[in-house]
Amino acid sequence: MTGMTGYGATPAGLGAKVAGDLREDILNCVYASGESITETMLCQRYQVSRTPVREALRQLELEGLIKVTPNKSPVVVGISHQDMLDNFDIRISLEGMAAEKAAENIDEAGLAALKESLDLLEFYVMKGDSRNLGEADTSFHDAIYAASGSRPLRSVLRNSHYYTRAARLGAFRDGERAKKAYEEHAQVYEAIRAGDGKKARELATAHVCRAKEFYLARLEVKGNE
Repeated sequence: MTGMTGYGATPAGLGAKVAGDLREDILNCVYASGESITETMLCQRYQVSRTPVREALRQLELEGLIKVTPNKSPVVVGISHQDMLDNFDIRISLEGMAAEKAAENIDEAGLAALKESLDLLEFYVMKGDSRNLGEADTSFHDAIYAASGSRPLRSVLRNSHYYTRAARLGAFRDGERAKKAYEEHAQVYEAIRAGDGKKARELATAHVCRAKEFYLARLEVKGNE
């Protein structure tokens, strides 16, 4: 298979596109931890040749999501419970900083992007659409990271936030938690809109703390089933 630029990427960027889709599939548990995946399987799924698949596997091996052993099929490593907790702790430490900086630096375009994401959150909460709710949540947080004006902070938080998406999807399937999460996002938005950095920091930090608490509570329930 060659010249498959219709997949949505130039030939040079096709490996990165496959890496992104495979990463999302792993984080969404399409492939289970410990599952073997072959190049042929991935070529068929993503409709590409072996070259971009190999590039994607190398990238995800660097990220620790895939384990590649010579003469064996790659194995999915996935995200461990400790990975999830570490990512929550990173976000607890840094989300407040990003929100505070956003309150100090956001412009009209940034505020409009943040409000648009918030409106989408409300819409998908009302529809009970957990998948699109997760995407709107990612957009909301990324708008805050962008408005912070700090490229290093945005890079760290975007990666950390992405790796907690499995936990977020679980939370958004719970109607009450989804509504509460929307309310927490709305409070953060209002603090940023008002330029109140201190309040924005406190609210953003509290939001991530509650998300971690919900994740741990769900694990406890599953453990008792």
